[in-house]
Amino acid sequence: MSNARMLGPSHYNVDAKLASLGIEIDASGVVLFSDIDEATTCYVHHSSKPTAAVAYAIASPVFARGRFPNYTLIAFLLKRPSMDELEILAFEAVCQAPLELPESNGGSKFFKQLLKVLDEHNLWDFFVRTPPGRRLVEDHHCIRPIGFDFTLPDQPEIPGALKQWRAKYRLLSSVRQMMVATVLTLYLTRDDKHWMIRVPKTWHVADAIDLMRRNNCLTDWARLVALYPGW
Repeated sequence: MSNARMLGPSHYNVDAKLASLGIEIDASGVVLFSDIDEATTCYVHHSSKPTAAVAYAIASPVFARGRFPNYTLIAFLLKRPSMDELEILAFEAVCQAPLELPESNGGSKFFKQLLKVLDEHNLWDFFVRTPPGRRLVEDHHCIRPIGFDFTLPDQPEIPGALKQWRAKYRLLSSVRQMMVATVLTLYLTRDDKHWMIRVPKTWHVADAIDLMRRNNCLTDWARLVALYPGW
């Protein structure tokens, strides 16, 4: 694009970041390859891999699968805490989400976006809204996956709850499964040993991005991921 995207006094140059990956966004917002050779051969740091994978997936899912053949949606999400501010902004740009950084004061914007995703995709069979307790103010820490009794000190498993959780998950469309997987993975920020066992979860990130685009929910999903402040 003719005008580099700048944000505030830090002068984050999103266009330059994307150009280093061989990607550009044209005047109509379409993500394109600016230099296919650069995209094919450039060094991608581990913290930039999430942004690169999504940008390539939007420009060409086939190219993204070839460039990162084993990169799943879950692997992408587990890397979210490693992304720096410029990488987050570039990720938002290719997903046509507002260029905003996560908040450092509790994440009210993330909480609002989380509730929006859970409401609009009807995902309350998988998550529960608990009282804020000592925090007094309700925030995303009040949202937990169903399966354990979080009101008790040792948080025991609720009998049959995880089995029921998985059964309901298997009945979801792929897009709704991806949304559940996204919220759960952000909540855990580690490998899941309880909920998504023997259920669909191995989508390649390129396939996930392509499917979310075709279902008109990529921007909402990207905003949720980008605003994530830690759980």
